Amino acid sequence: LPTSVVPSNDRLPWESAPVADSAPANVAAPERVDLGLESYRSALGMLRSRRFAESLVAFERFEQAHPQHPQVSSARYWRAELYYIQRQYSQARTAFQTYIGRYPNGPRVADALLKLSLCSSRLGNEREATAHMDRLRRDFPSSEAARLASREVNR
Repeated sequence: LPTSVVPSNDRLPWESAPVADSAPANVAAPERVDLGLESYRSALGMLRSRRFAESLVAFERFEQAHPQHPQVSSARYWRAELYYIQRQYSQARTAFQTYIGRYPNGPRVADALLKLSLCSSRLGNEREATAHMDRLRRDFPSSEAARLASREVNR
């Protein structure tokens, strides 16, 4: 029986010759994929799909894997919001406090103060709830969160 011989360049006899690696000079390099942003968007997509427990885990993983990513502050806020949505008010209160502490000038501080007040109220701490509402109205008087807070108080 004849034996088949594999060429020394590891190509089998029926395979075509390798293509040269060089690309034309005018072809741009492929864009770099931001894996952190992809991870963040995936977690946000789960939240939008109401897959709350999965979204919470995905945001936690995103923060662990990409601690310096620009979206970490948003992920931190959404984690707090997920606890609130699931009526885990104690965890939500802690998470909103952490968000405000780490990102005192963050884009969602007014919203976090509103939710912090609502968590405190649901946990039976009306004094704390009032203090957060007062801060919200004082520091962010024209915010949507302040308008929502006024409606909440007038109920």
